[in-house]
Amino acid sequence: MEKDCLYFEKLSFNTHPCLAEEAYDGWLLRYAEGYTKRANSVNVVGVSTGSFVEKIKKCEEKYGERNLPAVFKITPMASELDEVLEERGYTAVDKTNVMTVDLTKKGKPESKGKAYNKGKTAEVSDEVEMSVIIEEKFTESWQYYYFTFNKVSPSSVPTAKKIQAKITNPVLCATVYVDKKAVACGLGVMEQGYVGLLDIVVKEEYRGCGFGKVLCKALLEKGKEGGATTGYLQVGDSNEVAKRLYNGLGFEDIYSYWYRVKC
Repeated sequence: MEKDCLYFEKLSFNTHPCLAEEAYDGWLLRYAEGYTKRANSVNVVGVSTGSFVEKIKKCEEKYGERNLPAVFKITPMASELDEVLEERGYTAVDKTNVMTVDLTKKGKPESKGKAYNKGKTAEVSDEVEMSVIIEEKFTESWQYYYFTFNKVSPSSVPTAKKIQAKITNPVLCATVYVDKKAVACGLGVMEQGYVGLLDIVVKEEYRGCGFGKVLCKALLEKGKEGGATTGYLQVGDSNEVAKRLYNGLGFEDIYSYWYRVKC
């Protein structure tokens, strides 16, 4: 389990890069101006030889120098650290599941078909024509939808763009359109036979209409065409709607992680 966990953690480092990092006795300290816990946390990546208590204090100092809180990511490789952090008053937050799907068993995505309103506020007919546009680079229009739908604060957008610019592997920037109107978007990143899906988001008034499924299937199929045999993603454990979507696409849990923070 720990070997598989380390492999996917390293994939995720490339999929969601930080802006600076520092190796510290089996730990990796990642910094990105405070934008997301993933890119601003301490990660266990190897064997630790020093005292956990002393190392935690050192991490608190290092993040404090950057005016950031010390955040620790707890994966199956960090169970001992988790206990020490709890004793020191760190609270567990944001439990997340890492999921994978075998793409060799997937069929082609639906690029058009039925979508059902289910009482949402958007004007969506019982049957609509959809299109999915996937660009292999970041564009201003895609980034606009991505940051708007994800409700990224304007002050964080410059940092988020710098993080995206640091992705060195092939990217798949996908947008779902209905009647030429963008209703959903998401990001795929290709590496070593894997396609990672990030921040799959549907515009709020169009949620529950099936557009998230269309988006994910299109990204997975595009990844498969590019040589990926496995898809993976991270989803909040409390997000039951998203988990049902991913389970329906064949994704299965492989491990969970959470963060320890001082509240």
